[in-house]
Amino acid sequence: MPIRRSKTTPAEGDGNVTGIMPFDLGDRFRYADWHRLMVGDADAGMPPRYRQGVDYNELFRGKNVLVLGDTDHESLPIQRGIKGEMNRLKTAGATHFALEVPSDLEAPFKAGQLTTEEVARGTWIPHRFAEILGAATQCFGRENVMFIDMPEREVTAVPTEERSHQRGAYMGRELSDFVGKDLTAKVAAYVGYDHLVADEIPAQLNAGNAPHTLVALMGESQRKVSLHRRVEIAAYGLSVPAVLAAVTNPNERYGFIDLRGVPMTTPLDGIIHFPKPTFESETAVPTTRLLSDGNIHDTASNMARGRNSIEIPDGQLHVPFMLDFSRPRDGDPAWMGVKAYVEDWKGSNEEKLRAFVGELARANNLREDRAVYLLALLAAYAQNGEGHHHSMGGSIGKMGFTPQRENPKRDAFFEFETFDCMGKTYRPDGDYQPGEYQPIPVRQEISLKDLQREFGFTDIIAERPEDVPAVSISPNPDNPMSTLRLAVLVAAASTHPENVRVANQAGVNPAIKVFFEDVSRKSSHRGVPCITDLVVDDFQLNEVEERVMHAGQVAYMLYEKLRDVAHGTVGIAAPINDIEIRGTTSQKLFTPLFRKRGHDTIADLMDALNPAMMLSNRAENAVLESRTHLRNVDEDELTPFLDEMREITTAAPKGLDAAERFFKQYPELGKKQDKQGRTPYDLIREARELTQYFTAAREELGREAAGTTETHSELPPALPPSQRRKPG
Repeated sequence: MPIRRSKTTPAEGDGNVTGIMPFDLGDRFRYADWHRLMVGDADAGMPPRYRQGVDYNELFRGKNVLVLGDTDHESLPIQRGIKGEMNRLKTAGATHFALEVPSDLEAPFKAGQLTTEEVARGTWIPHRFAEILGAATQCFGRENVMFIDMPEREVTAVPTEERSHQRGAYMGRELSDFVGKDLTAKVAAYVGYDHLVADEIPAQLNAGNAPHTLVALMGESQRKVSLHRRVEIAAYGLSVPAVLAAVTNPNERYGFIDLRGVPMTTPLDGIIHFPKPTFESETAVPTTRLLSDGNIHDTASNMARGRNSIEIPDGQLHVPFMLDFSRPRDGDPAWMGVKAYVEDWKGSNEEKLRAFVGELARANNLREDRAVYLLALLAAYAQNGEGHHHSMGGSIGKMGFTPQRENPKRDAFFEFETFDCMGKTYRPDGDYQPGEYQPIPVRQEISLKDLQREFGFTDIIAERPEDVPAVSISPNPDNPMSTLRLAVLVAAASTHPENVRVANQAGVNPAIKVFFEDVSRKSSHRGVPCITDLVVDDFQLNEVEERVMHAGQVAYMLYEKLRDVAHGTVGIAAPINDIEIRGTTSQKLFTPLFRKRGHDTIADLMDALNPAMMLSNRAENAVLESRTHLRNVDEDELTPFLDEMREITTAAPKGLDAAERFFKQYPELGKKQDKQGRTPYDLIREARELTQYFTAAREELGREAAGTTETHSELPPALPPSQRRKPG
């Protein structure tokens, strides 16, 4: 059932075609083609294919089935839009509403043994799917709501690669059989668009001679298409909302694109486009802040003290609330505006979440332990939510809260508006120039119930405050969220150490991850959701650890210089890899002897280059591994680290001497310059200086390990972890 989601694994058959610019893909249509199709071409005698509003009488005319294919199960405009279509569908003659829900749940649902919330649990946006099911039940009657997907027990018996296809064929047979038995029935079926490919639902409807109309659903601000196959909507469908945003006003974006007669590989009669939904929460003016200062032990103890009642009950949050962060405020880190770059999203989004929860707690008189817990849940959602990459998939512009409502029944939920500016400056007033990139706001929601069910971690919180260990480690005072992250680490490391691991991933700084589950037997932690993660920058370091980190940073700087000598634009490998002689380069450079000398020299450099790269990570790992045990690095742990540093201080001069001899043998190569005007000799000189720094760092660290610190060598300034690049 592709409407279902999982906290640990992606939904079956729902690989995403994400981030497609309108002109990137498409076998037959691209942005310009959609523009011409929708607005028309008078010179070619082509009328516009887009019209405002949807005529369901026309779509049902002579047909028994109207299939509505959802192109993104996470798209809020689609889910909120389809809920509002129930009365229009019924007025147009629809007698039944079918959903992509396992058919074996239909009988217990109609018998009142399953509630709408229970049926919706595990879907992509459960509180909105519950509203869709509730609206269908109210409009058509419970007895006329159909569940047409393959039962879970049958799905698991099908090979994984065949499941999506078999489920689509199953839903087609369910629809075909139903209208075959009742020729007066008119069914509107809400399913995943992926099942509208020719050999699934359409094939079964054709085989059963069931007249039907096939329509795709899209929405303004839709950021992806949830499909596992490359069909045409996946390839060029994001052009549709892009064109409408360009050629229509905001109040003109609910409408229909008529595709009948347009040649397509997917049998599609049209596209219904929904506008961007409005925020439902109210605006508030910020006054206070949560966790401006904090003590790890107190924070963890407070959570333990309220462990059995820390979850927020229905009705506790009763004040609607919304904050707009899109306009920067001087001197306020949370109101830093919409950030243009991916690397800034996480930190700024967490500041915004922290400010928001502080205000929400004040407005609703929320207990401090519950406020802290809520902040941790929202931070986990931002990091792990479906489709979230790099924290929320964008920089938060607005976020709000809408409380529970009884009539009609609706769960309390949080709503977010994020922007991916692709490195461009965001302008809150929207004064963009023609042709300038304009970020599309993306709407996301999660209910309070689902937030606590999917990201809750009460099981790792100590049962009593006295069970929380006293620790000597401290958070980084410059990072307010560090207190909360360390409190979660203390809770997990003392009660469920099997949930805590140091994770290393190429291109990313090492981090302690606190997982929702036992990961001690997993061979890889990649893709496993975590409650929180902590990097070295989250901790206050003691003097020994400062020296370890400094040595690691100098090691990485040395790695970069050695890499430039070996593989840079004027390095040794460049002429070896050249396929033709340029300039005054002698023929002898391209003899086997030249290549052998070059490869031997590179091998000498690699004896220092690879260990230097590894040591930069090892320094962070040493600090992080100690923190998983809630302590600082011990001096007796430095011996292996010092041994590795000694190897580098021996190998680096040897490799640089070999490089200098190589360039003296081939003076033409030694005269080359890179874009900064540096010759190979300049790179060698810089590498030698760093080797001296590195040697001094090792000697200083050795004195720390020996307990003698009378003298301190002058080292280059340290680089904060957030600014260091890791080798990919």
